[in-house]
Amino acid sequence: MSHIHVLLRCSAAVFFGDRVLLVRRREHDDLVLPGGTPRPGEDFHACVRRELREETDMLIDPGTCALIVETVRPFAERLVDVVFRSPGRPAGWPRFKEDGLRPELVPVAELPRLDLHPPIAAQLAELHAAREPGPPKYLRNEHRTPVRP
Repeated sequence: MSHIHVLLRCSAAVFFGDRVLLVRRREHDDLVLPGGTPRPGEDFHACVRRELREETDMLIDPGTCALIVETVRPFAERLVDVVFRSPGRPAGWPRFKEDGLRPELVPVAELPRLDLHPPIAAQLAELHAAREPGPPKYLRNEHRTPVRP
């Protein structure tokens, strides 16, 4: 195989005090940061803003890029997730809006015990604890199972 299929995802870490906003995907029965794939001509920031609105019915400032997470399955597809960290606490509360996706506010302390994709519980805890956003961090994960965007 000479080419690897690369999937791009843009997402956001949004904190509500000691909780982080995640989305439960019914199809996979797992949790992900709210986000999705950019549309043609759409920049990453606009993609995150749109996806947050579609998945949580909230207008949220995505903030700045905090993580670049590459999930690799050898000799198969690769997922690159550009994760933004939203500044401050958003006004209002997330609401169920998109079929198959349920927004949840999850305590940061519970993240290590959850089926989170990609597995970035430790990095989310670091983002939560950081007072000032630092430069984006790069994280690489290798999986033996197919990547789920």
